[in-house]
Amino acid sequence: MDFKNKSAIITGSGQGIGRAIALELSRRGAQVLVCDINENSLKKVLKEINSNGGGAIGIKADATNPDEVSILITKALDSFGKIDILVNNVGGSGNKNANGIIEISDELWDQIMDLNLKSMFLCSRSVVPHMISRNYGKIVNISSMAVKGNFQVRGAAAAIPYAGAKAGVIGFTAQLA
Repeated sequence: MDFKNKSAIITGSGQGIGRAIALELSRRGAQVLVCDINENSLKKVLKEINSNGGGAIGIKADATNPDEVSILITKALDSFGKIDILVNNVGGSGNKNANGIIEISDELWDQIMDLNLKSMFLCSRSVVPHMISRNYGKIVNISSMAVKGNFQVRGAAAAIPYAGAKAGVIGFTAQLA
């Protein structure tokens, strides 16, 4: 598939799946905006894309923060003039472990929901008006096999809110479409 003359935002693209998506879209001709909360990871993927002849820009941004999402979208529009593709890849199972549902704190629950659902909502809400005005746009939301209940993430308890959030991604995507 050819992505020449397409522009894409990939959230959480400093490592893992997001990095791989950014590299592949760039390899196929897209202009990409890579975004990550980790500036060192962001710089590495930018260097990798641009040293391979790709066209990438980057921004350190927290996709769970509405103000930073607004800045992210504005940067993409200022740089590319349009946004053809949004890949909502930000996610994770939080940075704390719990040994069962009883130990899942409100803070851990909220952190995982924000990472996996709120970030997707904020980015989609911010880019959809632009896509509607152009009558064109693609949004890709990354979920997980954890929703099937047979895939473990860091700590069994962290899997509970993570799987719930990723199931929410599937429901959100179905309703947005």
